[in-house]
Amino acid sequence: MIDRSVISCDNLISIPIRLFDAEPVGHIDLDIRTRLDQALGYALDIEY
Repeated sequence: MIDRSVISCDNLISIPIRLFDAEPVGHIDLDIRTRLDQALGYALDIEY
């Protein structure tokens, strides 16, 4: 992804999959995905 972006885990909403682009516009590395997983677990009160 050329531009920087942000992921917010506050005020989560669901989005119909049909609204997504057919091709990905970027990616996040494993470290960021791990941190995102932890943040989502906290935001959604999920216990592993």
